Amino acid sequence: MESQSESIEGQKIGPYTLIEKLGAGASATVYLARDEEDRSWAVKVRRRGVRSMDRRFLREFETMRLLRVPGVVRVHEAGIDDDLLWFSMDLVWGREFLEVIHEEKFITERVPRAIELGTQLFEILTRLHDSGFIHRDVKPSNVLVDKGGQVQVLDFGIGMYFSDHADTLSRSGEILGTIPYMAPEQIANLPFDHRIDLFAAGLMMHEAIDGYRPKPSTQVAWIPRICMDRL
Repeated sequence: MESQSESIEGQKIGPYTLIEKLGAGASATVYLARDEEDRSWAVKVRRRGVRSMDRRFLREFETMRLLRVPGVVRVHEAGIDDDLLWFSMDLVWGREFLEVIHEEKFITERVPRAIELGTQLFEILTRLHDSGFIHRDVKPSNVLVDKGGQVQVLDFGIGMYFSDHADTLSRSGEILGTIPYMAPEQIANLPFDHRIDLFAAGLMMHEAIDGYRPKPSTQVAWIPRICMDRL
């Protein structure tokens, strides 16, 4: 990702002009962009660096290109401009899953809203799993609710197919995912399957309704307890 002091807003990459930053993660930044026909897109950009991370970025594009699943943002094209890797996708204006639900101040209104949006989330995950794919990083910031009230799942950078037994991107002992939403088998580096996505979505539902996650801490020191204790 570009350094904090460096801005590439206004720069052109491929057919897109980057207008403004929409969000940033650990390794990439998403920009509002416009093409030569003045259509708006989201463009995800990563500065080339560690080769394994570059591969993961390009794999995310290929994964999303193949996953024609409702509720998964559609990608369009990818490219390399100098030292920038990028891919374009549909622009989705929305807010995070929990933010939308927590607008409802009264539990009698929050629960139906959580059930409505949660049902959409589980349906999307079911379609992903039926396609043979595990997301591996289901969390509130990766689940948006668009202006039409439809749930959209984002960020497939560490996802994998069931058949991808040689998952070389995560065989180094590195813990991939977001610890507060990871299933015990993920944290303990044990074999796992698609149910880790359902575990994470279940934690999100608990947090949506009760306002907190049923886990003690995000600190690494708590990992053994998270693995061994029941929720």
